[in-house]
Amino acid sequence: MGWEYDPETDALLLACKESAGKGYRGFKAVYAISLKTMTLHEDPWLLISLKEIEKKSGKGKFNPSGIAIHPVSKTIFIISADRESIIEMSRNGKLLSQRELPRKINSQHEGIAFAPDLSLMICNDGQGRTGTLVRYPLSQQ
Repeated sequence: MGWEYDPETDALLLACKESAGKGYRGFKAVYAISLKTMTLHEDPWLLISLKEIEKKSGKGKFNPSGIAIHPVSKTIFIISADRESIIEMSRNGKLLSQRELPRKINSQHEGIAFAPDLSLMICNDGQGRTGTLVRYPLSQQ
């Protein structure tokens, strides 16, 4: 499970690796915990359609391991360690882009964040060895 603070909603976003919950078959979910009330919202904050992911990549498996909000565009970036991919979504749930991450560089990505210069940072589990941190420069658009 990956998590991220959303200042727009003052909530902690939780990207779930496993089931999205009852009634959400074919989706992965991001849930929100309100930091004002310290309660988990029952309905998903964001749904990730596995069908949409399959359309773009030919593979429908996607288990989120990290989530980050782009500081400028406010779009949502989510990584999946088992699929070695990253997706970008709008705040209303539209899949904007999807890319494969090179396995040779990202052995088992588990965390994601944006640096002050807007570079995307991905941390990789060392799987018994030393973990790594990889920097991907991004445009400011």
